[in-house]
Amino acid sequence: MNHGSVVEPTVVTHYDLLGVEQTASATEVQQAYRRAAREAHPDRHGERSAPRMADINEAWRVLGNPDRRHDYDAMLDLTRSVIAASSWAPPTTFSPPAVTNPVPRRFGWRFVLSMELLAVTTVVATAVLASSAGSATDRLRNGDCVVLVAERPPARVACSTPHDAVVERLIPFGQACPEATVPVRNRTGRACVVPVQPVELAAPST
Repeated sequence: MNHGSVVEPTVVTHYDLLGVEQTASATEVQQAYRRAAREAHPDRHGERSAPRMADINEAWRVLGNPDRRHDYDAMLDLTRSVIAASSWAPPTTFSPPAVTNPVPRRFGWRFVLSMELLAVTTVVATAVLASSAGSATDRLRNGDCVVLVAERPPARVACSTPHDAVVERLIPFGQACPEATVPVRNRTGRACVVPVQPVELAAPST
């Protein structure tokens, strides 16, 4: 008897990037981030590791904050439910008898389910984008430690981990940074940073 099957595509999550389970404690997540940051830092592997370092920093930005991690876990659970529902096949245990002059159905159950899944996916995507936009202002503050990658906003990291510079001041476009600081483009203006060592911005992968 065929009871249907569930086929889930491979999705790389923030937990996968850090090498921990979704049930990992906050301490385990922090330790995993430090290991991953050391292994992927451009100082060890050069420019080719800059994109992975940026992904690891983004994973820590989300999982290192309890509120953002809670929202991210909820999104993962909902996404898995949508994938499971869209991959489920009904059992085929019998053949229905032939019907004389059947009434044509305009829409089948697969079409209805597809529309429901599309609606759910749209809601999830909208919520994620809104959350991302709402948290943009808290991504960078004076005194934050950052990793610098060319043509990208500076990525905030824990100051106890490897970093390239410290944010001295945030300024709008058109203003000049103080002496002894380096201007880097931020999402809403520019950040004036103090390098902890001579900085050579790694170019992002194409």
